[in-house]
Amino acid sequence: MTAYQLGLLLAGLAALAVVASSIHSWRQHRTRLAFQQQPFPPAWRNTLLQSLPLYRLLPTELRARVERAALVFISRVDFVGCNGLAISDAMRAAVSIQAALLVINRSIDLYRPLRSVLIYPDAFVVPIEVQDDAGVVTQGEDLLSGQAIDTDVIVLAWPDVIGAAYGENLVLHECAHFLDHAAGGTLSSRPSHRVTASDWHDVLEAEYARLCRAVDAGARSLIDPYGSEDPSEFFAVATEAFFTRATDLARQNADLYALLRNFYGLDPADWGST
Repeated sequence: MTAYQLGLLLAGLAALAVVASSIHSWRQHRTRLAFQQQPFPPAWRNTLLQSLPLYRLLPTELRARVERAALVFISRVDFVGCNGLAISDAMRAAVSIQAALLVINRSIDLYRPLRSVLIYPDAFVVPIEVQDDAGVVTQGEDLLSGQAIDTDVIVLAWPDVIGAAYGENLVLHECAHFLDHAAGGTLSSRPSHRVTASDWHDVLEAEYARLCRAVDAGARSLIDPYGSEDPSEFFAVATEAFFTRATDLARQNADLYALLRNFYGLDPADWGST
């Protein structure tokens, strides 16, 4: 075989590889579209009604919209079971419904960068670096129930998804982190056309400072004290409170509730017992 013939052969093989890849991508796209367009499975709906209090509270029209968005989320994201955990449809549905709820009045495409949701059968260990007052850094480990890694992976411990304490919601917390990271950080920019940049910064900074003062004084707060760690954590725990203790938040932190109501385009205090 001459060099010219070899060149033609290699060029042909490269072209075939491109065509094969395009066909595979097209088939994947068609499969995703078909899944997105199917009705939300009644079995999933029944499971969610039994296991997910927040889902039960959703008004009928909103629930239908969230279900459609959840199908899009499921079709785009890989759910991976870790440490031997088998992923079920109930797991996919529970995570996807809550993820979709956060963006239902914005766009499900905000999750485009997300590639995978990893689910562990229990809390998981991650390596950390700890720096002391002298600046010495040591290696250590931390036990977590959830984590949003960069902008393409969310990690969850399943027992904390289904067994959250009152006022807590792991999926909402980590999805809020993911959306925050994808947007560049809690206080970095104007997040929504419904919220002015000045309101976003002013209210979040004031409410974050209020929580920090309460934590320093040992006072009780509706907002999880963990939110005093930094503004990003504050946004995540405030999101949890907004959806799980909406009535209390609207009464005790009216400015924060109004800000999040405008940001998410939702008013969960009107849904019932949250």
